[in-house]
Amino acid sequence: MLGGAQISFKRLPAMSPESFESVVEQAALAWLHGIGWAVAHGPEIAYGAPGAERSDPRYRDTVLEGRLRRSLERLNPGLPAEAVEEAFRRVTRLALPTLLERNRGRTGCSSMG
Repeated sequence: MLGGAQISFKRLPAMSPESFESVVEQAALAWLHGIGWAVAHGPEIAYGAPGAERSDPRYRDTVLEGRLRRSLERLNPGLPAEAVEEAFRRVTRLALPTLLERNRGRTGCSSMG
């Protein structure tokens, strides 16, 4: 019971991790689209594609740098270019010594699990 209301849970059918990941991904994409985000498919923005936004053919780039810079400029009109570049550096280059600490710093997670 939660606040006097009965909560019931349904057991979902068993599915492979890949199927579950796909269901979650599609739900997230639909939700983001519903709140006004543009959804781009990987091959459309891949390195070498006409609309390429990635700079690494091996997909190691975790930030779409062009989008981030344009967003910083759009969200902060009138900000000097040097300040936009400093904001970009702060977002993309966390000053933490280990990969684990950088991952936690970027996602805001303080503990595993």
